[in-house]
Amino acid sequence: MPQPKEQLHAFEIPNWQGKSLSEISHDGASGTIEASAVSLSKRINPVALKLSKFAKWTDTQSNDPVIIASTKIYQWAQEVKESSIKIWTQSEDPEENEILRAIKDQPDLNPQDLIIWISPRDKINFKEGTRVGIYQVILINGEKYLFFRTLCNFDYFEECAKSAQKFLHFSTLEKKPTIFLDPEFLRTIPIPIKAPGNSLTDFLRKYLNFPDEVWAAIEEGKDLDEKIKLNEISKSIFTPDLVIEINQAKTFTEQARLGAYIEQELQARTGRRLIAGSCGTLYSSATSSLYSLFSPLPLFSSEGEKKFVKNCGNCGAPINNYISKGYICPHCGGVYEGC
Repeated sequence: MPQPKEQLHAFEIPNWQGKSLSEISHDGASGTIEASAVSLSKRINPVALKLSKFAKWTDTQSNDPVIIASTKIYQWAQEVKESSIKIWTQSEDPEENEILRAIKDQPDLNPQDLIIWISPRDKINFKEGTRVGIYQVILINGEKYLFFRTLCNFDYFEECAKSAQKFLHFSTLEKKPTIFLDPEFLRTIPIPIKAPGNSLTDFLRKYLNFPDEVWAAIEEGKDLDEKIKLNEISKSIFTPDLVIEINQAKTFTEQARLGAYIEQELQARTGRRLIAGSCGTLYSSATSSLYSLFSPLPLFSSEGEKKFVKNCGNCGAPINNYISKGYICPHCGGVYEGC
């Protein structure tokens, strides 16, 4: 009996229609980082975004948990009076890479004023992973920007709630034990904190469940290097001609073909294998759909013999599923080569 066909996940082209070349290019880079089958240390997505641009994704009347969280982060950033990171650039309106290169001089600096946003995965929604956003205000040429890193892991709600509860010790939010009983409620509550100490990672590693290599990547600025590289690759793919094609793709077939092409180009040029989606992250991809850059499309032919595997042979994490050759462990990025 033939096995179920695997899925190819192509970018959803309608999310980009009407967007600028720069916006689409940044989305491509952010989505590739967060939705890659690689180690968690390579799924850190640093973003620098002018606060005035972030404002358009706020709505005090919205019932959407992500919009609610976004609005609270914006309001918090408006109230932050001082920033320990002040950068002056040659460009009056610098691109993200120019800002990231400047931040590399102090990648682990703790600004004390932080806001932490946790978007937990569950078995139905956000299945590809939990997102943790670490936000701070920086000043670029005297203007407020949000600089934030989105980290990805595989914690379920219970672990996320424990982390959130610990951060309350450094926050002015209510410290009721029942505050984080509902994952959707947690998703609406970014936690403003005053983080002690000089090192950002020394503080965060005590309260968030990530492997040491994630904190090492931040300490050494490796996540900034990776984003700079991905921004350049994405920029080379999303040419003005391709943006015209994106806007002209009207039928499902045209959009699916174009989405698959873009995914293949990103995979080939970055050496990353993309999986479904960068969803659940708060404006890491700041111009596209909040919930997914990817759409499942049936792969034309991908069948193979499957075997039940209890644990990953590379990292030991539980798999407990039938998998075939080429399966990628979601915990460590190891590839199953078959028997």
